[in-house]
Amino acid sequence: MVAFVNEEMWAIDGLPLSTWAYNIESIGGRQGIPTLAGDNYSVPYRAGEVWRSKMPAARMLSLGMWVRSSDAEGVTPKTATGRRAQFNENLRQLKNMFYDREQLLTLTKNVRYLTGIQAYTTQVECVSNLEPQMAGPNFGKMVVDLKMTDPYWTTGPLTTSGTISFGGTTIVNPGDDFTHRMSIQINPIFIGGGGSTTLRNNSYSPPISLSVPTPQPGIPWTVDVENFFLVRAGDLTTNWQNYINRSGPSAFWFEFKKGNNVISLDSRYGQGSFNNIQVIFTFYPLYL
Repeated sequence: MVAFVNEEMWAIDGLPLSTWAYNIESIGGRQGIPTLAGDNYSVPYRAGEVWRSKMPAARMLSLGMWVRSSDAEGVTPKTATGRRAQFNENLRQLKNMFYDREQLLTLTKNVRYLTGIQAYTTQVECVSNLEPQMAGPNFGKMVVDLKMTDPYWTTGPLTTSGTISFGGTTIVNPGDDFTHRMSIQINPIFIGGGGSTTLRNNSYSPPISLSVPTPQPGIPWTVDVENFFLVRAGDLTTNWQNYINRSGPSAFWFEFKKGNNVISLDSRYGQGSFNNIQVIFTFYPLYL
C-alpha cells in the first residue's frame, strides 16, 4: 500500500488512512481538550455552586474522508467496469478497517514539534455507518466518527528503576495530565529488619502514601495501580489488596503529577533498621 507523503500521518491498526485509494480530507476534534465528566453541586442558601474535581469524559474525532476508483499505487482502471470494481474494493477495505465488534481499534497520529515528529496512539470505536455521499459513480465522501472511550493519547510506557532514597528521588512525568496508569514492582535487595515498606509522592499535599509489608528477597510485590491489583511473584492470580494501606488526596493507590514528582521510600523495622529496596515504576504519560 502506497501512502501519501505527509509528516502528520494517521493510521488505524497500523494501516495508513492517507493513500491514493482513500484519504482524510478534514479532521474535527483533534486540536481540543476533553470535556470533564460530572458536575458541580448546589447547596441550599449558598450562592452559585460548589466545585468538585472531575475526570475527563470520552471524546469524539470526526474524520472527513473520500474514497475513489484508483488503486493503492494511484493507478485508475481504463474501463468503466474496472473503475467501478476498484471503487467497490476500496470502499470495502475501508469499511473493514473501521468495523470491529470485538475490540477497540488503535488509532495513531504523528505530530510535528520543534524537536521532531512524535507518534501518539489511542483506542477508538467507530460509531458512524460510513455511508458515502456519492459525487458521481466512483467517488464518495463520508464522515468517520471515532469515539475515544479513553480520552487520552499516549506514547507508550516509560520505566524507571533504582533504590529510592529516604530523602526523595525525582521522577519526571512528561505528559499533559496526572497519571495513575502504572505498575510498581517492590523488590528487596537486602533485608535489614523486615517490617513495612512505604512509598510516598511528596509532590502532593499531603503526600500520597502507599504501604505494603516488606516482601521477602526474590518474591517482589507488583502493584497494578490502574486496576487496584496487588500480586507477588509465584502467585499472580490472588489479589492481596487487603495488604495495602494508602492515604492522600488521590482516589488511586498511587499517582504522578505532570512534571516533577519527588518520590521517597521508607522501609524499616525499628529505629535505624533500614531495608535496601529496589523499586521499578512502569508508567504511561497521558497526553491531551
